[in-house]
Amino acid sequence: MAAIAAPSLLRAYEGSPIVYRTGVGETRGVVLSDGTRVHLDAASTMTVRLGWRRRRSVDLAQAQASFDVAKHPGRPFVIDVGDQQIRVVGTEFNVRHFDGTVVVTVRRGLVEVDQPGLGSPAVARLARGEQLRHTEGTAASRAQRVDVDAAFAWRGGRLVCDDEPLAQIVAELNRHYALPLQVSGAAGAKRFSGVLDLSDQATLVRRLASYLSLSVRRTDRGITLS
Repeated sequence: MAAIAAPSLLRAYEGSPIVYRTGVGETRGVVLSDGTRVHLDAASTMTVRLGWRRRRSVDLAQAQASFDVAKHPGRPFVIDVGDQQIRVVGTEFNVRHFDGTVVVTVRRGLVEVDQPGLGSPAVARLARGEQLRHTEGTAASRAQRVDVDAAFAWRGGRLVCDDEPLAQIVAELNRHYALPLQVSGAAGAKRFSGVLDLSDQATLVRRLASYLSLSVRRTDRGITLS
């Protein structure tokens, strides 16, 4: 009898894993059972465990998500993302994890970021208006003050670019549109600064092409900027 009950008790203690996913061009708002509000960006995956153990656990695969964490003193909210770990009690922040890069931006409260593999104290403690950027597999993390609204702009259907190469911008855009974009030749190295409205792909492509003096070729399979 005890042997049968043990697995169910363990699941209740740790919490059964719940997986949330969004497809290309899809965003999603989720309210977790503890009251935490999460917004998932396009092409993102998140796994949540909220049992009655002391810790609330989230794992972010390739994903971007913003969190408004419900306050539960003594029950920290812990996010595993790449080779780092984020720990909070109640705060609002954004986490971006794509292509081996982790970016954490704090809008409200305090966020502690650890890197368990280093076996050392916290990498950083971030306050309102601060951002930490980290490349997986390295010990280096860079903290700086930023425009917090830029990190959260995706929730309003906008992408804020700050002197970024077109190839990097296109990789981001391809999470939002079914018709993929690609760059050819030297176009990928051209840089763009500005705010892009993601609501209409055709308008966005025309704006990029005009600003960077590029030609556009469209087929049923995709759009090429060159």
